[in-house]
Amino acid sequence: MKSYNIDQSDITSKIKITLDVLKKTYKQALHPDIEKYLNLALEILPTLDAYTIYEKVDFGKYNNICAKILGALLNLDKNKASEIALDNLHQNKFTIKELYMKIFSPILYELGRLSHLNKITVAQEHYCAAHIQWIMTRLYPEIFGGKKNGLKFIGVCVEGELHEIGIRMICDFLEIEGWDTYFLGSNIPIKDFINTIEKINPDLIGISCTMTFNIEYTKCLITSIRNEYQCKNISIAVGGYAFNLTDDLWKYVGADIFESDADKFCNAIKERFK
Repeated sequence: MKSYNIDQSDITSKIKITLDVLKKTYKQALHPDIEKYLNLALEILPTLDAYTIYEKVDFGKYNNICAKILGALLNLDKNKASEIALDNLHQNKFTIKELYMKIFSPILYELGRLSHLNKITVAQEHYCAAHIQWIMTRLYPEIFGGKKNGLKFIGVCVEGELHEIGIRMICDFLEIEGWDTYFLGSNIPIKDFINTIEKINPDLIGISCTMTFNIEYTKCLITSIRNEYQCKNISIAVGGYAFNLTDDLWKYVGADIFESDADKFCNAIKERFK
């Protein structure tokens, strides 16, 4: 209740007044279920704020590290969060891929959950997500220094999509595997995107879509790519939360490849381009 700036005692008082007025007004005619549910509300109300950020969260194998990084970010201490992540990485407690998949991804999901429950502000959520990306950029000297395999990948978010960390992770994973990757971010006009495809001539295009209302935009983008002679034979992969909700939605938009998470996606790409 506090998260919504609602005074619990005020609601309790109003329910009691409502119940009292109903009893006096309708007397024997008052339906018993009305009194039952109003009394149930009075019983439940005191328990609604018995919630702490980590009470219902289990991050699994890296629970302690996840909780520390999330706690630092929620305290607006990006340097502490970075120190925890990078120190543990350089002590070989996990790989870059594990850092992304087992630590950053669960933290991002938890941030979304907390924001949805109004336990944190939108500003906090955005700060935390932005500085997870900042920590990722600090790994670039290690990610971009490997031997190349001659394959090229373009990663983009469909126009109107603002959730871009997932496709950035894909780009980083493929860089580690030797690909040359081109991360274009979000809100790229279709014409500009197609011009970039023609210039780079990639082996694979990856399109990220998190929000369900952007599915039709994804389909439109893929159709536009297929309609260009120079682009029509390039493989196209899609991913993101929206595609995890319904089986075969990726086929509907015209994609060639889909996997439910970054790790499975990269394994599928390895198999396809080996």
